[in-house]
Amino acid sequence: MTLEDVAMNTYTDHYDESFEAKFRLAVEKRCGKLYGNSIPKQVADCLAVEWAVLQDKYLLLLFEALTVIADISRENGCYFSIKGIVESSLIAYLTGLTEADPLPAHYLCPRCKRVEFVDNGRVKCAPDLPKRICPECGTTLNRSGFDLQLDFPFARDRMGPFAEVVIDGSCRKEVCRRFEEQFDAVIRAFFDLRTHICDFNTPIMTRIMLKTNGEAEKAKEFRLRTGIDMREIPLCGDEGMKKILPCIESELDRVLSISKYQLAAVTAAIPPSCFRNWIRICGLALAEGAWEDNGKELLRDDIATLNEIITCRDDVYSRMIQAGFPPEDAYKITDSVRKGRWKYKNNAKIEQYKSDLHDKDIPGWYIESMDKLSYLIPRHTCVRNVIAAYRAVWVKMYDLDLL
Repeated sequence: MTLEDVAMNTYTDHYDESFEAKFRLAVEKRCGKLYGNSIPKQVADCLAVEWAVLQDKYLLLLFEALTVIADISRENGCYFSIKGIVESSLIAYLTGLTEADPLPAHYLCPRCKRVEFVDNGRVKCAPDLPKRICPECGTTLNRSGFDLQLDFPFARDRMGPFAEVVIDGSCRKEVCRRFEEQFDAVIRAFFDLRTHICDFNTPIMTRIMLKTNGEAEKAKEFRLRTGIDMREIPLCGDEGMKKILPCIESELDRVLSISKYQLAAVTAAIPPSCFRNWIRICGLALAEGAWEDNGKELLRDDIATLNEIITCRDDVYSRMIQAGFPPEDAYKITDSVRKGRWKYKNNAKIEQYKSDLHDKDIPGWYIESMDKLSYLIPRHTCVRNVIAAYRAVWVKMYDLDLL
């Protein structure tokens, strides 16, 4: 038996006996609270895919470590934010690791548990759904979902489990101590105090990067001053949201750390009239090759609509699925496009995919647009950034001048 076998077998025993059962129970309880006794098919299908992905014990190890960090943050009344492919996981959302529901936009009744998914091709995120009353019991419906289901189902295709976590600096020592207690002699966590990177000594690299950028500390101070948890600031405020949306640009510019010209160039052409448009603006501003000499001209010349141009990775994946590609092929095409490899010549597989696109009646302008892309970010990154900017504006709107 190899050292890898020993590590894997030891970790499997540790995991099956402790964390996984509790984790599954937490998901079941949350589903019961949200959906009642009958889980909608879209939810059940998504969970089935994700539990299959989490058969990879190293991904499960990542979730266990992230749960420890989240628990410590909550115990100390501190803000935390997890970045990475975990952001597109429904399981992560249901267990409180992430904030944005990755399911498609839908209405959810908190009383009778009625669920209605919105599938009209126009609304991609919950904040843009109009307020509605439950037709069954008369309760005001909750709105949820940002349609972020690209990355996590293919997590095993990545180099190794990784997440970046923004935490309050006061929690870092406790995280180190708790990791030393929780993980045994075979699966151990090693912290590099210079880089704040935690590596687990697993055969496949499993890594967490801890960051303290000031936002977590500000959120904690804000909660202590006002009693309001930043994570609880509503995104579906209707009239309030209409006042906030036009003011997001300055905060988004700060959050993204990109040139004001780059962001202003996109916002000048795309009206910031809804949450989805800000997500698009964020994607175009952060991408390489998506706006200038691409999306900008397609909109200007009325070749494509705002719903059709490529703004993030998820747009490509959705278009490939709609065209009839199997999920695995749709993901491979998307991965080639987002890394800028789609433009490579003399690549037999990519050339075959391009031929398939023509056969499936994908417009020539769309294929040319794919050729021009050098880098695309995932929608979950856009959503996280827009939510952060929205909440910062919300604070200022209510004259709470902390942020």
